Amino acid sequence: MKKIARVTILTIIFTLSFVTALFAADTLETFDPGASDVEFFGGFEGIGLDKYQKGLSMEIVYGYGLIENFSASVALSAGSNEYFGDGSAALSFGIFGTPLDTDHFDLDLMLNASVEGAGLADFSIAPGLELNFDLKPDQALWGIYLIIEEVLAGEKTTEDDPTTAAIDETAFTFKPVTALTLGTYLTVKDGHQLFLQFDSEILNNPEGTEKTFHVGNLALGYNVMLNDNIELVNEVAFALPQNFDPPEEDKDFSVAITVGIVVTLPDKF
Repeated sequence: MKKIARVTILTIIFTLSFVTALFAADTLETFDPGASDVEFFGGFEGIGLDKYQKGLSMEIVYGYGLIENFSASVALSAGSNEYFGDGSAALSFGIFGTPLDTDHFDLDLMLNASVEGAGLADFSIAPGLELNFDLKPDQALWGIYLIIEEVLAGEKTTEDDPTTAAIDETAFTFKPVTALTLGTYLTVKDGHQLFLQFDSEILNNPEGTEKTFHVGNLALGYNVMLNDNIELVNEVAFALPQNFDPPEEDKDFSVAITVGIVVTLPDKF
């Protein structure tokens, strides 16, 4: 049930804008050469927050096996608030490979590039890795995984003043973020897996009183193989509260729900 990287890279990159990328707790694995899948996700986030702080989002991901142990993916996501306002979108391209693949230990390497925001003008790159330990081969029982990514992105710190046409005051700051995800899975029976996952991020270039460590989500997922080609993905994520300085940037507790379907396509589809 290890599928394309629908959790890691997209989740962290898209949280840099209003669009929240959909994801489901799962681990990363390449496709066989010529094999592929299509993934659809829909979600509702911000349950428990005030008006206009909730969000709707959808995402489609396509992954393809290029050669043995090396694959690529492309993802498109879009979202808005609960009144279908303040819409935005993001487009992401990724490659990932498995240089170490054993019965109990795996190492996956990944690289993702994303454009997002107004006019898809914001660009970021995210190299990363995933370490897996499986008690039994092929995720037959229980395992843990750790995902580490370095999201290389910038942030506009000064807007151009339209009253001074001769001077461009626009300024940017390099804002790299180290994203950390720790998860565990339990295969309750053939084709049925439970996932528990926690994510967080470290700001490598904080400004002023900005906190370096940001708490993320605690997510519980349940993935079911309906048949050999279709997987149903379900997840409930709890956004953990955190206090910031200034206080108006505090993050309150909220809940997000994601439902998705993964369709495996024939080789050389």
